[in-house]
Amino acid sequence: MSAAAPPLVALAGARLGYRDRVILEDVDLEVHRGDFLAIVGPNGAGKTTALRTILGIIPPLAGRCEARGRLGYSPQRGALDPIFPFTAAEVVAMGLLAEQRARGRAHADEAVRRALAACGMEARRDAAFRDLSGGQKQRVLVARALVSAPDVLVLDEPTNDLDLRGEHEVMELVRALHDQGRTVVMVSHMLHVVARYARRIAFVRGGRVVAGDLERMLTAEQLAPLYDGLPVVVGRLAGHAVVAPGREGAAEAPAEVDDASPAPSVAPGPMAPAPAAETPPPAGALGVADLAWRLAAACLAGITVAGLMAARGERAARHAEAGALREQLRQREDAARVEGATAARAVRELSERGAE
Repeated sequence: MSAAAPPLVALAGARLGYRDRVILEDVDLEVHRGDFLAIVGPNGAGKTTALRTILGIIPPLAGRCEARGRLGYSPQRGALDPIFPFTAAEVVAMGLLAEQRARGRAHADEAVRRALAACGMEARRDAAFRDLSGGQKQRVLVARALVSAPDVLVLDEPTNDLDLRGEHEVMELVRALHDQGRTVVMVSHMLHVVARYARRIAFVRGGRVVAGDLERMLTAEQLAPLYDGLPVVVGRLAGHAVVAPGREGAAEAPAEVDDASPAPSVAPGPMAPAPAAETPPPAGALGVADLAWRLAAACLAGITVAGLMAARGERAARHAEAGALREQLRQREDAARVEGATAARAVRELSERGAE
């Protein structure tokens, strides 16, 4: 009987951190070929430290961290400053290895083309990266990770600040790549995404990393300590896990709610009409199932639809503010370009006068 294949990534007894600051202790974690591992935890728990150690950016303070396979890294979209006018193809080319570049321009261009095609972005190869939608940018960054033909695809918060369509498209792309045999390591704090797509979870909490299969880890008992005792509701709808925060101080909600149970509902107000009979969504309607899962989770947790709409409005305001800031940066860049051209002309004129 042949021995089991060694893991592509392995941390054993590892202490992770920065010089005199220890972030995580006694980390034992393995990533095997074909895995889809999600690293989950609250902000500041150490997810980024774990990711940087896996990528080899920082060494472990103690213990062992080995990567036997090639890693392809997809950073967060904010890692690329929009002031730089890179095209989509140029962003993907940033992921090329030195050995790929050494084979010549034609080989490198073909590798970039294949990566963009695999992510459905070949038609936008010459578009400015900063002008793409959030979902398109993320697909370009996934292509950047793919261009080196990695053994492990490492994704850092791939669905942050995406709308429902963008989130769906990016994660369906990741699912397809995993189905084709890619090993995936994804850092995320979005539990509904993790519940739908990951196969294993590593919780980062209290300076430790605890990993296991999705079914064992995605329970109310496991999740509550992750968020300092916040009540968590875990249910199932249409065969998928649904995760939502409970209402603190309210009567204890069931830890598991199966989709065979009666559907949760929100009592109508005095002026609200009686709820209409449920009708099935059109076949192939994009995002309908996602919306249903989120609304069901909200109802299970005691969150009102009005509260969801208010949160959506706040998010839209933040996006508008970010868009205004980006526009200011573009205007400053354009102004700087004009000033630079003017200064260059002035220098040339002075040089010509001096020559005369």
